Amino acid sequence: MTPHELWTALPQDARERVDALVVRRRHVLAIKEMRESGAVPRPGLRDCADLVAARMEILADRLGVPPRGPGDGGPPDVRAE
Repeated sequence: MTPHELWTALPQDARERVDALVVRRRHVLAIKEMRESGAVPRPGLRDCADLVAARMEILADRLGVPPRGPGDGGPPDVRAE
């Protein structure tokens, strides 16, 4: 499954939670969110990891925030719940 196919298979509320987790660098939790989203077929770990990488690039461009190192909390105005 490509990142685009997986992204379109996720429910809208799951997409929002995934993006919030990705910008907070909570990649494992973002992968867990994708796998538990109810998407059929259930996405594999590799597919989820590929989507996290793709969303990191997209969101960094949109938010104008370059990716940073471990421990970065992400942009202060984006909440992961």
